[in-house]
Amino acid sequence: MARSANDKKGLLSEEALTKFRVELLVKGTIVIGSQTLFTQDELARINQLQAEIPEEEVRLGDAGDSHNVFVKRVRVDPPGRSPSNVDGAAPRQIIDLLERKERGFALKTILGASSDT
Repeated sequence: MARSANDKKGLLSEEALTKFRVELLVKGTIVIGSQTLFTQDELARINQLQAEIPEEEVRLGDAGDSHNVFVKRVRVDPPGRSPSNVDGAAPRQIIDLLERKERGFALKTILGASSDT
């Protein structure tokens, strides 16, 4: 049974996912609103958790570019190594929210991915 356009989990129906997919193919870009893939409760939880993560200043980018930004990391990808999650309860809980199976299915459908890689 198809879900409503935006069910209690904040995820889209297959029809809505297909519309996003078609728009992406036609226009080359789409905007997915924050409450499309997340419920208000999930967004509030992510906001609460990110407040517990310390900021880190970044001045040199991966491509040798120079900038001055502050980030809160939940995952790192050091050169030459596979990405890994940052230690700590808050980053782990954020990753768990981001990687929920239903959300992955929705994004794969929209992007037309056919595998887990």
